[in-house]
Amino acid sequence: MPLLDVLLSVEMDELLAYTRHAPLSRAAEEANWFTLPTAVRIYRQFLQLDTDHDGMLTPDELGCFDEEQHSLTPAFCNRLFEVVHTYEGRLDYKGYLDLVVSLQALRPASALPAAEAALRYFWRVLNLHDAPSLGSGELSYFARPAARKRPLDVGTARCPGRLGWAA
Repeated sequence: MPLLDVLLSVEMDELLAYTRHAPLSRAAEEANWFTLPTAVRIYRQFLQLDTDHDGMLTPDELGCFDEEQHSLTPAFCNRLFEVVHTYEGRLDYKGYLDLVVSLQALRPASALPAAEAALRYFWRVLNLHDAPSLGSGELSYFARPAARKRPLDVGTARCPGRLGWAA
């Protein structure tokens, strides 16, 4: 990543906000990636998912991940474990953190370089055949389980005439 992109990123703003001597509001502290409350919250999520308490996540354990608008289907979890570095089929905390950071980077307020890195991360998962584009079979493979988990609802769409996820 070019240095200028790092210096102009939202993440750099968060880091600099944390290093200022003025205390952050509770909401700002919880939203900032570089604060202790955020680190503790993410690590607690990992520990709650790790039901066998071995310090690693299986695809089934990761499948229980559910935060805000993000939940993971078995198809996604199984494919994720095929394409990311695991330890005998188990995901460590660093691998979990890569996923959480990638999900966060897809939010609208994220810096473009972070969003591009997140898209590359998810492209590896979604691209079943290492092709330059995704086919309808791949989209169906991942979308059907997601649609069963969260039904589509025209009434909740942000844009008229478009489908949205039911809350």
